[in-house]
Amino acid sequence: MTRPDISFAVGVLSRFMSCPEQAHMRAAKGVLRYLCGTTRLGVAYGSSEPLQGYVDADWAGDVDGRRSTTGFIFTVNGGPVASASKRQSTVATSTAEAEYVAAAMATKEAIWLRKLLRVLGVDGEAVPMGKANQSCLALINNPEATGRTKHVDVAYHMVRDYQTRRDVAFYFLPSAKLPADGLTKPLPSPAFTAFRCAIGVGPELGGANMAQW
Repeated sequence: MTRPDISFAVGVLSRFMSCPEQAHMRAAKGVLRYLCGTTRLGVAYGSSEPLQGYVDADWAGDVDGRRSTTGFIFTVNGGPVASASKRQSTVATSTAEAEYVAAAMATKEAIWLRKLLRVLGVDGEAVPMGKANQSCLALINNPEATGRTKHVDVAYHMVRDYQTRRDVAFYFLPSAKLPADGLTKPLPSPAFTAFRCAIGVGPELGGANMAQW
């Protein structure tokens, strides 16, 4: 069973495995209690939706090094096939930059998944990518460097090329409706429940017509 709903919590806890403190142990026990109380939750596929991506970033969420966290998830047929919650390797100086770095990471995954589906005989158009940051979308669609963005590493500008070539198609999606939001930061209970449902983690598995992963 795969549980993408705990990806963020596990990612944060894994940073302190070499020298955990009491607070980290309490948090780890909280994750275990959550898993014990949700043993029948799991990923389910039950529709015919094409490959869809969602990507988000939490700017400077790491209080120790002020690095941002990237979160993305890709779904096919109503359930996730790839997801990540990862701290970025560099310090972003703005929300737009953090979101842009996250978009580049997600684009690489989208291109790989698109090629994989083609090998399996599933031909699709540009992978739609939901994003909640308007500044980042403007940066993706504007190939001209400005004084505020020219310092961004060229390694991340590949997202513009794939957008132009129509391999991916970024579009605006409000943060409240963005499934990747729960992969970048802790959420209150109602928002977390909505996030869990949005990423395809079913409330109760066991139905005869549902394929489990």
